[in-house]
Amino acid sequence: MNQKQSGKIMVGTTLKIPSEFKNFELVLGLLLVGSIGTLVLFSSFIFPDGGKTVNLLARFTAPFQSFEHILGTDALGRDILERIVVGGKVSFSVGLLSALGAVFLGTIVGLFAGYYRGVTDVFIMRFADVQLALPFILLAITVVAILGPGLDKLIG
Repeated sequence: MNQKQSGKIMVGTTLKIPSEFKNFELVLGLLLVGSIGTLVLFSSFIFPDGGKTVNLLARFTAPFQSFEHILGTDALGRDILERIVVGGKVSFSVGLLSALGAVFLGTIVGLFAGYYRGVTDVFIMRFADVQLALPFILLAITVVAILGPGLDKLIG
């Protein structure tokens, strides 16, 4: 008696996925991330004005109505696509610099804790446990309240 005849799902059976669909999500994700990353990296060449050009005649243009403003315009007639791509440069730099800073600082602190061991290692590990126990948004609000607003204070 096979699976279709019994009407029950057999435990331990695997679903056969055709080979052309196995890596579809991977390819689609890589294409999407690659195209967005390329747009962000070359945003100063693609959009030299940085999305700051005001065109009051093109105010509130709806998305996909013209090739000049594919995602439409805002209240001042600025192109939404330009502003998204140029704004992505800031997000990209914050993410990259934060990750590199975390790797550098984590390596230094880990080497320090591993070399001195004992009380120093225990203190550093308890500090890391307390940091991981705090909600991230509360920690971020506290850091911004102490240092003040600004991208230079947040990263550097």
